[in-house]
Amino acid sequence: MNLISFFEAIIQYSFLQKALVTSVMVGIICGVIGCFIILRGISLMGDAISHAVLPGVAVSYMFGINIFYGAVFTGLLTAIGIGYISQNSRIKHDTSIGIMFSAAFALGIILITIMQSSADLYHILFGNVLAVPVAEMWMTFIVGVIVLTTVFLFYKELLVTTFDPTIAATFGLPNKLIHYMLMILLTMTTVASLQTVGIILVVA
Repeated sequence: MNLISFFEAIIQYSFLQKALVTSVMVGIICGVIGCFIILRGISLMGDAISHAVLPGVAVSYMFGINIFYGAVFTGLLTAIGIGYISQNSRIKHDTSIGIMFSAAFALGIILITIMQSSADLYHILFGNVLAVPVAEMWMTFIVGVIVLTTVFLFYKELLVTTFDPTIAATFGLPNKLIHYMLMILLTMTTVASLQTVGIILVVA
């Protein structure tokens, strides 16, 4: 009976329909990107970017703009910063990830505390799948199309650079460019998942 009631509720209530559709889309794009992230051994990068978008979210709220733009900007800035630190210093890659995402997350907490907006903080941390607005659902759909299309078009390049970067370089593939392209897709996926599952759960 519970299962029947569940399907009846989905048919009856539009907010449940939006929650279901958005959750499925988030699950698909996170799964696709997550495979490459794990195979490349940089699963901590997903954690880093998901936490690093918080300052962008806070600044977006301050100026009254869409959180997507601020979150993407700070996420990409963090990814570039991690790459720069690990390549231009003696600090190892995993250490640079820890430094950047801890600093970015702390900055985000400070900004939100200054704004005295704890409700928004909880909303971004944990998400609210039952309150996904139509605009966010369409934003998730657009991001999903971009991510899946990019992976489909560059699947061979992603495959080779993931499993053997040396051979990829021999073939003339730009490893760094492909890496940053993957970081852009990861950032977009993370931001698209904020409304639904929040910063904490998107890491999973």
